[in-house]
Amino acid sequence: MKRTQSLGSQQKSALDSLSKIAAPVAEFAMLLGLSIAEIEVILRESAVRAMARIQLEKSSRLSISGISASTGLSRTIVSRILKSKKREQSVNGNRGQFTNRVLSAWHRDPKYTDSNGEPATFTIFGKGPTFESLVRKYGGGLPLRPILDELIRMGAIEMLANQTVKARSSIAIARGLDVEMIESIGNRVSELLSTMVENLKSESSTKFVATAYADRVPIESLGLIRREVTNRGANLLSNIEETIFPNDKSGTGKRRQSVNNARRVSVTIFYYDAESLPEHRRVASVSRKNLKRK
Repeated sequence: MKRTQSLGSQQKSALDSLSKIAAPVAEFAMLLGLSIAEIEVILRESAVRAMARIQLEKSSRLSISGISASTGLSRTIVSRILKSKKREQSVNGNRGQFTNRVLSAWHRDPKYTDSNGEPATFTIFGKGPTFESLVRKYGGGLPLRPILDELIRMGAIEMLANQTVKARSSIAIARGLDVEMIESIGNRVSELLSTMVENLKSESSTKFVATAYADRVPIESLGLIRREVTNRGANLLSNIEETIFPNDKSGTGKRRQSVNNARRVSVTIFYYDAESLPEHRRVASVSRKNLKRK
């Protein structure tokens, strides 16, 4: 009985932890214009490859049926994932956000492009190619206004005079996110989670992961704490690079020959404070201009 309660407690903790991890991951994905369907594809493929690695750690043979039993995916899907060399999921495909489906069609459907193949500028309502007809065809059944408002909010389209709209980009993605920043998030988060998961699997050779925290810090003290953490963290990382890490510059001879025996090592320090929000936060209403059919 105790064993059953222990397993149930572990499962509940696992679900709670996954919910906490999923929240910033979902926000990150939405900012990048990814849809739930695309996230599901990534999760399925990652789960299959993770189970394959776990199997190979204990045996030299992969079991498609075993992976299927563990993941809940059919053997056909498992086989297809393992045979594929690299995931190639387009954010503008049929699985993408409805906003991005509309933008993608605006750039490729000849009915909505000009003579140069560029997205045409047209009115929201009216006869012929309009934003309304574009949304009706590619918007997944959603009303026109929420798609229009979301694309304007993301800076993907521009509202001109006389209810005319112009496409500014082929994908709705949050401004300020460049490729280097996106890749940095992927690298740092995956490294932290991978380290903690490895520690969860092995008690004999755990890697250092520690947190200093306080539950009740006065808001007026946060500025000072941020500065101290930034300064001390920068000094610590600099000291690690200079005194602990070996010279990482490309060399010749024996140094270059031993590169195959090397591993990538990283140390990351981050500061976090939880923003306290009222349970029922009052959101200021923003008026929007009504659209009129002519």
